[in-house]
Amino acid sequence: MRDVDVAFLDPTDLSRDNDDQATWRLVAAWSNPPWEAKKHATVHAWCPATDRRRPGAPSRTIADVVAT
Repeated sequence: MRDVDVAFLDPTDLSRDNDDQATWRLVAAWSNPPWEAKKHATVHAWCPATDRRRPGAPSRTIADVVAT
């Protein structure tokens, strides 16, 4: 397994640093498996070509994230 992705939504802080901090918190709590936290409030901005919703539509709920 390469990594375990954890989706979260935080529209108040769209920085990449926020993703890194969430990953570090996961690793500190449980160092294995290899975690990778991704804030899905911004995913639409960097991968609209693979987004099954209309391009540019941000995820508003975890259900939106799982649906795509």
